[in-house]
Amino acid sequence: MTHFVICENAACHFVLDISNQERQATRRQSILSACPECGSNLSSTCPFSGRVLLVHWPGGLPHCACCHRKLQPNPNAHTPPPGPAPIANAAKHH
Repeated sequence: MTHFVICENAACHFVLDISNQERQATRRQSILSACPECGSNLSSTCPFSGRVLLVHWPGGLPHCACCHRKLQPNPNAHTPPPGPAPIANAAKHH
């Protein structure tokens, strides 16, 4: 069975086939830690239906096999910053 994950960032929606990496546990851990494109979290569920992500590739583009929606970046989505912003003046003197 082929396993896929998708970036949770709607501005990215990078789809990654992880079926080959499952056999390599050490490599799998590093691959599943973050999106290789933007650093956001990865998910094994469809961002539209919430079901387990099964992908088919009509025309070479990834689509959810359950809801048939195209898994592509949303150009109108806000891209979150890669990490928490530092807190300025955290140690103020009184």
